[in-house]
Amino acid sequence: MFLQLFSHLNHAFKIATIIFVIVACFHKTYSQMSCAQLLANESSAVKSSAHYEKWFGKAWTNDLSRIGDIQKAWEEVGNLDLTLHDPENFRYLVWVPREGLIDQKIQEMINAIPHRPSISMSLVDQIHRGTFLGLETGFILRVPSENIFASSTIDMGSKNARITPQQAIDEFGLATPEALIGKSHLQSWNEVRAVGTKGEKKIEVAGLFYFKKLYSNETSKKMIRLGFQLNLPVIELPAPQYL
Repeated sequence: MFLQLFSHLNHAFKIATIIFVIVACFHKTYSQMSCAQLLANESSAVKSSAHYEKWFGKAWTNDLSRIGDIQKAWEEVGNLDLTLHDPENFRYLVWVPREGLIDQKIQEMINAIPHRPSISMSLVDQIHRGTFLGLETGFILRVPSENIFASSTIDMGSKNARITPQQAIDEFGLATPEALIGKSHLQSWNEVRAVGTKGEKKIEVAGLFYFKKLYSNETSKKMIRLGFQLNLPVIELPAPQYL
């Protein structure tokens, strides 16, 4: 009985969320994403694992016996060399802290990465450059493929921030980078989850990035200074359409 009641409440919540998005669109409260995009995101969010399996086919799994095969497809993304950056052909896992890159805390943020039980990243390339909340600066991470455990074409939601890797695999599964980026929305961000350390494999910071905007160069000055301070490469990326 309790499971049935929970199911009804969950369904009602999703319907209420879609209604809220429609109303918000009419009031023009969303400036970074189109109304159609937001509705598409909410529609995607209600998909079950069966839908994901149909959508991605063999390029996706939530079966632990197959997860290793999908993880292998992430090796090239994780083992990157930023000295070979090509602005017309790249694919990076980026982490954008909610609070932004704060000078006094940036080394503390970097040191904490291997100790995080779960870190939420976005997979970006020359076409798909959406980041969490549309923030314009962040870290480019070097992520061992074994540490990656879940992915989604949309934000997994704050309610899922503390779920275990097993729960994330069950609910969202893991797609190959090619499949994930191919299904990701141009006006939004996808999400990839990984554990900071797995065995001897640790996530590391490969560099910093910022989005170039025509009307300001203050961001670029700050990022170049931080890169020099941390001895990290700084990559300039074209700003997404919503910035």
